[in-house]
Amino acid sequence: MRFVLMGVVFLLPLTSRSAQPEAEATIQPDNIRADTPATDYALKRRVLALSQNHPRVLMRARALAAQLERSNAEDWRYPDPMIGVTWSNAPYKKDLRFIRDQTPMTGIEYRVSQAIPFPGRLSLSSDLADLDAQSARLELAIEKNQLTLEFLSQVLLVRQLHRTYEATLLYGDHTRFVADTARTRYSVGRGDLADVSRASLEASRYDERAVRLKGMLAGRLRNLRYYLDYRDYPDPDERDSNDDRANSNESEGRNANSNESEGRNADANNTEERIVNEHNIDERNPHEPDTNKSESDIPAGTETGDVNRNTIIPTEIALFTRQIERYINEIKSQEAFQAAAIPARSLQVGQQRIDQQRGITRQNLARMEYLPDFEVFASYRQREYVANDPAAGEDFYSFGISMRVPLWSALSGHNRMRSSEHSTRSAEIGADDVISRQQAQFESARLNYETLDRQLELFENSLLPRARQARDSARLSYETGRADITILIDAWNALYFLETEAIRLRVERDRAL
Repeated sequence: MRFVLMGVVFLLPLTSRSAQPEAEATIQPDNIRADTPATDYALKRRVLALSQNHPRVLMRARALAAQLERSNAEDWRYPDPMIGVTWSNAPYKKDLRFIRDQTPMTGIEYRVSQAIPFPGRLSLSSDLADLDAQSARLELAIEKNQLTLEFLSQVLLVRQLHRTYEATLLYGDHTRFVADTARTRYSVGRGDLADVSRASLEASRYDERAVRLKGMLAGRLRNLRYYLDYRDYPDPDERDSNDDRANSNESEGRNANSNESEGRNADANNTEERIVNEHNIDERNPHEPDTNKSESDIPAGTETGDVNRNTIIPTEIALFTRQIERYINEIKSQEAFQAAAIPARSLQVGQQRIDQQRGITRQNLARMEYLPDFEVFASYRQREYVANDPAAGEDFYSFGISMRVPLWSALSGHNRMRSSEHSTRSAEIGADDVISRQQAQFESARLNYETLDRQLELFENSLLPRARQARDSARLSYETGRADITILIDAWNALYFLETEAIRLRVERDRAL
C-alpha cells in the first residue's frame, strides 16, 4: 500500500486556504455508484470513513481549522488606534521669564494616534500564517496516509495469520489421519510402534502451532479493532445543542435507561468473554478432527481451494480480507508511479519545501527589524478660562508623526538573521535528503516486489506442484509398503511449510505494493 497511498494524496492542493479540512480524504471512492451494495465496496467505504472520522484524523483536521482561522485573522490584522484624554491644571504665573510660557495649561486634551508598521512587515507575518496552514494541511494528509497504511497492513496480516491457522488445522487433521492409519496397521501387525509415535508427535506439533497461531490471530484482531471501533466527536457547534437536548430528556428517560445501564455494567465485567465471542474464535479441541470441514475450508494456495474465513474472524473483517485482493488488483492496473515524480508529489518533500519557504520569510522579517515603524497623531486642546488671564481662552489643534528608531533591536538583529539563514539551509538539506531517501525506498520496494512476485510464481508453478506430487508418491509408497511412515510425514511437512511460505510471500508482496 505504500506507493498507492502516496500517489493518491499528493494531488491535494497546497495553497487553498478556504477549503474545509473534512473535504480531504486519502481514498475517494469515485468508482462507487450510489446504488452499489455496501458489501461490494466495504473496504473502500471503511477506508474512507477511517480517513474522515478517526480521532487521529480529527485531531489533525482541527489543527488545520485552527491554522486556517489564524491565517484569516492575520490577513486582517493591523495595529489598533489609540485614544487618549489628558486633564491639566497649571496655575497662571505673571512672572514667568518667557512670554510663551505664560499661556495657561489648564484644560483638557483629546488625542488620537495610529501606529503604522513599515510597509511589508504585516504581509510577511500573514505569509508565515499561510505557510503554517499549508503545513497543517500536509500533516493532515500524511496522517491519513499513515492511518490507512496501518489499517491495510493489519488486514493483510490478519489474512496471513488466518490462512496459516486454517492450513495448520488442515494439515494437523491429515497428520492425525496418518497416525490413525499407523495405529491401525500396528494393531494388525503390519507396522511398527515407532511409526505410531512419530505420527502422534507430528500431530501434537501441529496442535501446538495451531494454539500459537490462534493466539496471535486474536491479538491481531484486537489491534485491528483500534481502526474500526472509535468514538464519534461531534463538531463544537453541534455539541452544545446535543447537550441541551440530552439534559431535557434525561429526566424522562432515567427509568428506561436503568436496565440498559445494568446491562452495560454486566458487559463491562465480561470484556474478555465479549472479545472472544466477537471474534468467534474456534474453541474446538485441536486433537479432535473437524468432521464438518468441507473442501471450501482449505486455505487458499492449497490444492483444494479457498477457506471459509467466517469460522474464526468477524464477518466484516472477513469481507475486508477478501476485498483487499480486488483492491490490490485495481492498484496493479493503475499507471505505475515513477520514482522521478517523488520531488513533485511527495508529501514529505512538500513539507520540507514549506519549511524552506518559512525560513526565507522569517529571514525577510528579521531584516524588517532594521527599518523604522511610524505613528501619526492628532490632538485637540480645549482651554478653560483662568482669572487674570490676559489672553483669550482659545482652543488649538496639534498634529505630528513619530518614528521608532531601531537602535536596541538592531544590536541583536544579526543573530536573528543568522538563525533564519540556518533554518532555511536546514530545510534545503532536509528536502534533498527526503527526496534521496524516498527514491531509494521506492526503488528498494519495487525490487522487493518484483523479487517476491517471481518467488511466488516459482512456488505456484514449480515448488507446490512438485511437493504435492512428492506427497502423493510417498502416500502411495507407504500404502503399498515400499516406504516407511517417516517419508510420508516428511512429505506432508514439506508441503505444509511450502504452503505457509506461499501465504507469507503473497502477503509480503501485497504489502510491498
